[in-house]
Amino acid sequence: MTYEILTDLHGKAKDLSGQSFGRLTAIAPVDRNKHSGIKWLCICECSSDLVVISNNLTRGNTTSCGCLNKELHTTHGLSDTPEYRSWLSMIHRVTKPNDGRYNYYGGRGIRVCSRWIKSFENFYADMGKRPSQKHSIDRINNNGDYEPRNCRWATQKEQCRNMRTNRLIEHNGETRCVAEWAEIKSISYQALLNRLNRGWTGNELFKPATGF
Repeated sequence: MTYEILTDLHGKAKDLSGQSFGRLTAIAPVDRNKHSGIKWLCICECSSDLVVISNNLTRGNTTSCGCLNKELHTTHGLSDTPEYRSWLSMIHRVTKPNDGRYNYYGGRGIRVCSRWIKSFENFYADMGKRPSQKHSIDRINNNGDYEPRNCRWATQKEQCRNMRTNRLIEHNGETRCVAEWAEIKSISYQALLNRLNRGWTGNELFKPATGF
């Protein structure tokens, strides 16, 4: 198909030439829609071409020519497994702005590595089968991406201890979250948190709860 390239973007329209959006790379502006939005000729990684409105590119609504969705629903014998559902959910919360969890993941810059976003088989080869029904995918560094070196199967308890909002306590050269110290010192989580909020420090934090 032949496209006529726009030579003037006008107004506040951004030049997206050469920028990548998922599997798509914007090549040139070729048209405007009825609301004056710019349409971009894009080339997909699978070599197909596609014309996409600029907003759909920049908002992450369109990330391939359609080949990604086909691959996501490819039958490989594992489509009904929890591992596959974890992989699909991971991709959605990172790439889909209309996903309710997007602001906590893709919206703050978290990405899925190229090896995983293109292939469930690669994800499964790296992560393996989850150890139990209580395990789900967890990023070791909460500010890092979904990639083999930064991901593990973890229980909810382990993930809670890895939350960005956790308060950390340094004691005798060790730094642990409140939940871990509470378990180690046989003090209730809430009691230890109350002591922290009252300004207690050092050994005082871990006194037996009797009479507290």
